[in-house]
Amino acid sequence: MGARAMGRLLVAAGAAAGLLGAPFRGTAEDKPNLTGHWQFVKARSDDAAAKIEEAAGPKDIAGAGGREVTLIRGTRPRGEVERVEMRERMLGVARDAEKLEITQSADKIEIVHGEEGVRIFYFGRKHAREAANGQKLQAEARWDGTQLVLDETGDDGFRVAEVYSLLPGAREMTLALRWESKWIKKPLELRRFYEKVEGDAAR
Repeated sequence: MGARAMGRLLVAAGAAAGLLGAPFRGTAEDKPNLTGHWQFVKARSDDAAAKIEEAAGPKDIAGAGGREVTLIRGTRPRGEVERVEMRERMLGVARDAEKLEITQSADKIEIVHGEEGVRIFYFGRKHAREAANGQKLQAEARWDGTQLVLDETGDDGFRVAEVYSLLPGAREMTLALRWESKWIKKPLELRRFYEKVEGDAAR
């Protein structure tokens, strides 16, 4: 992702936070603490299925002459299987991210959700990790003011940037996500809203 695209994502994250309340304000030494269990709030978030359809196209694979063909490599136009697989992966990530468990320390962020299991991001350095589908990724974390930015990159133009913004009171959080890949029609940009939960609701 270029600097211009990242800038747009940060602006979008700020705008989302602005619609829901002013973002957390703190000093460079007083970063917001995102540690806790977070529940996705559908009514206040983008429609993930519609956004993914717009970015990645339909679930069917178009064959020669406009016919629909089965998901078998070598029997479809180049990139169609990859596009549909990426689409399903995006839908899966959106489903799995309905509950997040975040643990934050001075040197790293750990996020637990769905099939991805534990994702670990270190501040100030990249490290290699493997996604649930076996893809090799380079991951890193950084602060942009009081916004937490998580960045993952892989082959075929794959890049996912997540910008987390904590709202006043530290009980609400927004996530602005941008997903890029050579296999989809255009980058996916998605805004999601979360509320902090405790006790039985966190399970």
